[in-house]
Amino acid sequence: MSRSNNQAKALVDAWFILLRYKWRFIFPLFIVSAAVLALSLLLPRKYQAEAVFDRRTDQVLASIMVGSGQKTYDQHTTSIKQELTNGVSLDKAIDDVKPFVAMMVENGGQDVNLAELRRDMARKLQVQFEIATQEHERISVKYIGTDPILSRLVINRLVHNYIDQAREQIAKGLEDTQSFFYDEVDRTRIKIETLENQKLTYEIKYAELLPDSPNSISMIQTQLDERVADLTRQLNIAKNQKDACKQALASTSQTINSLVKERNPELIRLEAKLRDLQNEYRTAVVVNKMTDRHPQVQDLQVQIAQVQQVIGNTETEVVTRKTIASNNRFDELKLALTQAQTQYDAIEAELNQVTERRQQLDMKASELFPIRSQYRKITRQMDQLQRELQFWEENLRRVQMARSAEDGNRGVQLAFIRPCTELTRPVAPNMFQILISAMGLGLISGAISLLFAHRTDETFHDGEQLSNSLHLPLLGEVSEIVSVQHRRMRKVRNMVLYPLNAVAMTTVLVTLVSVLYMNLQNNPNTDVIQNDPMEMLQQQLNTSAKDAKASVDARQSD
Repeated sequence: MSRSNNQAKALVDAWFILLRYKWRFIFPLFIVSAAVLALSLLLPRKYQAEAVFDRRTDQVLASIMVGSGQKTYDQHTTSIKQELTNGVSLDKAIDDVKPFVAMMVENGGQDVNLAELRRDMARKLQVQFEIATQEHERISVKYIGTDPILSRLVINRLVHNYIDQAREQIAKGLEDTQSFFYDEVDRTRIKIETLENQKLTYEIKYAELLPDSPNSISMIQTQLDERVADLTRQLNIAKNQKDACKQALASTSQTINSLVKERNPELIRLEAKLRDLQNEYRTAVVVNKMTDRHPQVQDLQVQIAQVQQVIGNTETEVVTRKTIASNNRFDELKLALTQAQTQYDAIEAELNQVTERRQQLDMKASELFPIRSQYRKITRQMDQLQRELQFWEENLRRVQMARSAEDGNRGVQLAFIRPCTELTRPVAPNMFQILISAMGLGLISGAISLLFAHRTDETFHDGEQLSNSLHLPLLGEVSEIVSVQHRRMRKVRNMVLYPLNAVAMTTVLVTLVSVLYMNLQNNPNTDVIQNDPMEMLQQQLNTSAKDAKASVDARQSD
């Protein structure tokens, strides 16, 4: 509660102090404010030239740039700012306004240091992106200078030159990129052809050692091993047949004895004797009616039995003549032996050839890994070059599409949508800022004067102050004695002098503000050049371009 009372008492005391020393506050406020307003008339005027242009990028070209390795968007915007502030466009803009500066000097204007203007623009040029997307950019270029006409010309020429330069750079970049991709495609194709020839040479020379080949060395070795086993089996069979033929031929005679046999005459005689005895026996038994006990019959039976026994022991045929002839079996065996030997020799020769081939393959197998490694290396290089060729062809196709789009003004579209108009009002000093500064500085000076007056005033304004200062009790106080003349003078001062002072100071401040406002609204450089400077500069540039073209044509004709 006591704190709030102290704050209220402090505010009341401050108010009474202000009332007591009001003129010590008002006069510094007026003087400082008027001085600030007067000095503002002498401050140099600065004009803000602003030009806006659009940059629209087609989706096709954007994808091409991204696919070709475009920088990030932040780097892209930074590069645009650098090209505008420190690039060729700014130098060309300074060169373009040289004729206008010379014209201004001829008409009585002030000469301009273009080198200093170049450095000042590089330092103060502001590039802002009002719209910043991948497809659409709206770029505002601002410059604050002291000459409104020159600032306007330079900023407009800067944007014009940047647009022209950007178009030339895009066209030249696409052309160079297309040429680069053409060279890369041709170079890659030549490499692919060289590797294809190497691969074909390897496939012809080392067909048996290459991987994934139907005639690979491993398969041939397996086939040869199977053939060796088969030939060995056939060779054993042929050997057995040859040995069998030799054995049979060794046990067979080259000739055979031929015998002529006829019926044995002794046997014929014995058979005739037997028939005679049998006839006698029948005659004795049938005709003579002899019994078996008759001696003659018994004698005949004994003779017949003896003759039959002799006939049984007698050969039927006897050799009558012996001849010698060649043995056909021996010839057949000899022919079979010859065939078996021939087959054996053929199988053995083939087995030797297959074995020699197998040994050759074994020797070649020592080169298997180096040759396959080199072959795979060639294959990998070809695959890599095929991918590179596809990559370069794809980029070449994109660049060709981009060139087609750019030639049709459908790629990157640069449009100067808002050139800088005539600059009539400066941005510095600003009217509002000047008023705020004058009022603020005036209030600060008045407050300092008021504080100084209060701190240096040793007058006692009431009895309580006197009692506190002298440490004496206050018994009473007498009010101020004001005479009639003094009252009249105070009345005149309050009714006439103070209002007149207030009116005079207000009039001075309003006059200064009005003069300052009119000064800020008036462009002092408009009288130097009566015509439109943009048209004059464009005509001058067109004339210079025509002269340069004419000189070039003249040199070419010479």
